[in-house]
Amino acid sequence: MTFSEGFITISSMVQYLFIGELLIFSFCLITIQIRTRTVYIWLFSNLVGLFGVFLALSIIKIDEINAKVIGGAIILLSSAIKSFAYTGGIFLPKRNKLPHNLLLLSLISILLIFIMTDSKFILFLSVSSSIFLTLSAIFFLLKSRIWIGVHIVKYIIFLFCITIFPLIYLLSVSYPIGNLTTFVLDQEHTPIQVILQSILVFFIQISFIGLVIGRNARENLFRLRRSIRAQEGNKQSKMREQESASLADERYHLLKMLTHEVRQPMNSAQAALQALTQKISAGNDAPEYMKKTLENASSTLNAITLSISNSILGATLITKGRVQKLELTDVCCVVELALLDIDPIEAQRFEKKFEQPVMFTDADPIILRLGVRNLLENAAKYSPRHSKVLLKVGTDDEHLTVVISVTNETVGSSMLGPDIFNQARRGVDKKYDGYGLGLYITKEVAQLHRGSLCYQQNNDETVTFELSLPA
Repeated sequence: MTFSEGFITISSMVQYLFIGELLIFSFCLITIQIRTRTVYIWLFSNLVGLFGVFLALSIIKIDEINAKVIGGAIILLSSAIKSFAYTGGIFLPKRNKLPHNLLLLSLISILLIFIMTDSKFILFLSVSSSIFLTLSAIFFLLKSRIWIGVHIVKYIIFLFCITIFPLIYLLSVSYPIGNLTTFVLDQEHTPIQVILQSILVFFIQISFIGLVIGRNARENLFRLRRSIRAQEGNKQSKMREQESASLADERYHLLKMLTHEVRQPMNSAQAALQALTQKISAGNDAPEYMKKTLENASSTLNAITLSISNSILGATLITKGRVQKLELTDVCCVVELALLDIDPIEAQRFEKKFEQPVMFTDADPIILRLGVRNLLENAAKYSPRHSKVLLKVGTDDEHLTVVISVTNETVGSSMLGPDIFNQARRGVDKKYDGYGLGLYITKEVAQLHRGSLCYQQNNDETVTFELSLPA
């Protein structure tokens, strides 16, 4: 056996190896259980390629046709199907016409091979079709969105780019440019091409499997991320629902407390007015008695009106849990206005000391006025009647704050406790009416202004509450 005959025999064996490659890699695609349109198109192309190889090797014999040429054309057709598989099984947008046009040129070349089986242009047409197919596969991989982020794409493109060079060489030696006219799969003239084609098919098949697995892994990662985002969204939605329910419950309790706060003063004012009506009806015309009763009733009703308007406004803003729009505010002016809000008789008990006539801070003046008013009313209510209350407004240079401090005598140390700033807390002494909203609202006002509220017991007889605001 000569070297040439041995080489032809080897190339014939490699063609049968080519059949084995198509079968084995098709089996691998089936076993990895990735069911996508791209995989189905690729499996169909392998089936078409097997039919072409069987025909080219005369395993399937058909009368009155050039089996080698027709078989080679069918193999090229299977390659065209593989090229289309790189699109993901869908047509690219109209703006990406180049790969589709290249694929169309390839199909036209294949159709001419079927028509011109005895022509001298068979090699030229087959090589031209292979070049068009390779270029279309490259552009499909570059322009199709489904392969974005799959790293193996660049290696496949590199493999196709290498393939272009021997195809260009074959084109240069084929008729009419060169002298070769025989088909690429003709063993008698070009056995080296059969071996190279089998090697190329091996790498193309294994790279496609890697491409499909990479795409599937990326899809699984996206699904995992979407699932995590959905779970996080559900979690946040439930948290918002719980916050809304808690907010609604807090508002309900605050309104319930405010209703209780104003009920007793309203009853007292109503009783005073009824008593005055009875005295007038009985002919009692004591002017001093009538004047005093009317003043008490008017003072009580004014306090109720102001309490309802200010407290509901403050409670609504506080339960929204947001910082109000702050503006440069004179704290001394706000304190003066808060003093006007309380009962005039109680206001006479306060002794004012301002370090400076004007002290500014960023605040919401309406909300701050409400907080100071509650602080003043707390001092007047929980101190001995007719005792003096010291109201000071100064600055703390160390902490850069404006400090509003109220010092009053205590009716007993039992009135103070660590939970005195909580809702519905009035110390441990229960003889006083109300739900204990005053210090709670003042504490919330301090927090809305990025400040603080605290108290210190000077001795067994006096206590000082300090409302600190950033200067």
